[in-house]
Amino acid sequence: MKKVLSLILVSAMVLLGVLTFDITSAQADSDTTISGSVATGSTASILKVDTREGTYEIKIDSSTQFSGGKVLLPGKNVTVSLRHGDDAYLHAVSIKAGGAGGVVIDNDTTKEISGKIKDVSSKDSLYIETSDGDQMIKFDDNADLSGITYLIAGNSYVFKIAKANDSNWYALAISDSYSSSYGNSVTTSSYSYTDSATLSGETYTCTGTVTSSTKPTVLYLNCSDGERQLKIDASTDTSRGYIQLPGTKLTVTYRYGSDAYWHAVSIEGPTAKSSGASVKSDNPTTVVGTVSSKTTADKLYLDVSNGEMEIKLDSLSNLDGVKALTQGMKITVKIGYGSDAYWHALSISK
Repeated sequence: MKKVLSLILVSAMVLLGVLTFDITSAQADSDTTISGSVATGSTASILKVDTREGTYEIKIDSSTQFSGGKVLLPGKNVTVSLRHGDDAYLHAVSIKAGGAGGVVIDNDTTKEISGKIKDVSSKDSLYIETSDGDQMIKFDDNADLSGITYLIAGNSYVFKIAKANDSNWYALAISDSYSSSYGNSVTTSSYSYTDSATLSGETYTCTGTVTSSTKPTVLYLNCSDGERQLKIDASTDTSRGYIQLPGTKLTVTYRYGSDAYWHAVSIEGPTAKSSGASVKSDNPTTVVGTVSSKTTADKLYLDVSNGEMEIKLDSLSNLDGVKALTQGMKITVKIGYGSDAYWHALSISK
């Protein structure tokens, strides 16, 4: 009887050893494959995938292989080969992305923009935050993605785009670098005003308040029926509406442009009241600073290196290269001292 029990015990131990060996070998030598769609919250280093079993959080490594495209935006279908890492994370061995349909591109409309992909972007539409405002572009399998590692919300890219026969802008090529491989280098820190778009159609009018999204070249106006995004051109008349701080009430006339943006024709708002002071302008002082949120139609509050300056605007006679004063923008101001013991702005430039 003892011999039988011993044989059974030995056999069990051998069998257990074989099973343990097989399980360990399987974990080390094979990868797991899952399929699902990219979830919101994915980053440059962590891919979140929604599947029927739940949401996976998977690390993207420098060795991760991509196929079928590099678009990893919410809703995009992906198949991921993954394995467990020593850091207790799942790691992507390879990622295969799904495709999108094609359209006819008009290459004569090609232009280049740069900016950050916003979180509202989807698997076939990108919402780009640029220095000129937000722009929606679409893309398909014809887009050249060789200049990027992968495409993900929150990252900044350079986009070569053109219009298609469905009236949408499409990405022809996307690059990681702000030093574009398609021509001139891209700079988002500076701004300029042009009249590059042709305006057509009816002229509309909207009265509303300026929002915090407003930039020197793009006015965001909260009107009664929704927000307007209005480009400011070289020809836009802002002489009575250049104060564009959040909360400022403005009335804007605007028209549709050939670049698919609304363009402001004229902007009117509160203007500076005369102080009646005499101002010494023969030997002006020059100061450089950024526009404070406290700025009003009557006074410019300028953040300078040694504090804040309070400058009256009733003597301002020249806006050089500046069509609007927006929160946080850097400007150069020539000022003269007034008989009311205030500094008064004589001219403002970039």
